[in-house]
Amino acid sequence: MRKAGRYILIIFCYWLFVASSFALVREWSFSPGRAMADLALRTAPEDTVVTAENEPPADEHFLVRYARSMVNRFHKSPLFVTILYVVILYSIVTLITLLVIILLNRKRMSKEAEQREYLKEEYQQRIMNYLFDESSRDRSVAELREIASSRYDRQILIDQMIDLSINLKGQIKNLVRDLYLILGLKQDSLNKAYSRKWHENVKGFRELAYMNIREANERILESLNSGNEILRMEAQIALVRLSDDNPYHFLDYMERPLSKWEQITLHELLIQHNLKVPEFRQWFRSENLSVVIFALEMVAWFRQTGAGEGVIKLLQHEDEEVRYTAIRVCGELDLKYGLPVLK
Repeated sequence: MRKAGRYILIIFCYWLFVASSFALVREWSFSPGRAMADLALRTAPEDTVVTAENEPPADEHFLVRYARSMVNRFHKSPLFVTILYVVILYSIVTLITLLVIILLNRKRMSKEAEQREYLKEEYQQRIMNYLFDESSRDRSVAELREIASSRYDRQILIDQMIDLSINLKGQIKNLVRDLYLILGLKQDSLNKAYSRKWHENVKGFRELAYMNIREANERILESLNSGNEILRMEAQIALVRLSDDNPYHFLDYMERPLSKWEQITLHELLIQHNLKVPEFRQWFRSENLSVVIFALEMVAWFRQTGAGEGVIKLLQHEDEEVRYTAIRVCGELDLKYGLPVLK
C-alpha cells in the first residue's frame, strides 16, 4: 500500500504540473495585456532609456535580480518560446524525479536482499534445531513465530521450508510438514490459492503441492481450463503431486488442448517422482483430442500392450492426427493384428 500511495502521489504531481503549465500557457497566449506588451516590445525604439522606476533596486541580491530578469524574459517571450520553456522545465523535473525514484528503488532492493539473506540464515538455523534436536523444538517454534511476524518474512520462511523439503524424504520430510502446519503457514498458502491474482495462485498451488495439502484441490481443478498457460500448467503439476492413486485423473476435466510442452512436463513429472503409472487407455474415449493423443503417446512409452485393442479402434477415429498417432503406436507396440484394419 505504501508503494502504491507513493506512485499515486507522483502521478498526481505530474498531472498537476502539466495542467498548471498548459493553463499558464493558455492564459499568456490569450491575454490582451500580453499581446500589447509584445507589440510594444517589437515597436519600441532601440535607444529606449530605462527609467528609474523600471530599474531594479541597487541593494537587491544578484540571484534575485537574475531570477527577476529570467521571469521578465519568460513573460515577454513569444508563445512558441514560452512553450519551449515549459517543455524544458517539465523534462528537467521528470528526469530529477525519475533519478530519485531509481535511487530509492535501488536502495530498497539492496535492503530487501540483505534482509532476505539474514532471514534465510536465521530460519535455517532454527529449522535444523527443530529437526535434529528434540529438546529445543518448542523454543525453535517460538523463535520462528517471533521472527516471521510479517507477511514478507513468512513468505521467505515458506520458501526455505519448500527448498528443504525437496531434498528430504521419510520422517524428516514429515517433520518439515508438521512445522509448516504448527506455524500456521498453511493459511498463507490457501489465501494465495484463492487470490484473484494469477501469480499468487501459482505460488499457492506450488506450496500446497509440496506440503501435500489438499484443501484447495477444487480451486486447483477450476484453474485447469484457465486462459493463462502458466496458471494452467501449475494447476496440472500440483494435481499430479497431490494424487496418490491416479496422478492423471485431472485429464477427465481438461477442456483446453494439452500443448506439447504440457505433455512433456507431465511425462517428466511421472518419471522424476517415480509416480504410479496409470492405465492410459482409460482416456481413449476423451472428448479432448489432445488428451487422446497424449494417452496414445504414454501407452507407447510405457509399453502398455494391454491397451492394444483400444489402439486398434482408434485407427478408425474421425480425427486425422489421432489416426496417425494410433498407426505409429501400433508399429511401436508391434500390434500386427491391426494390419487388416489398415487395409
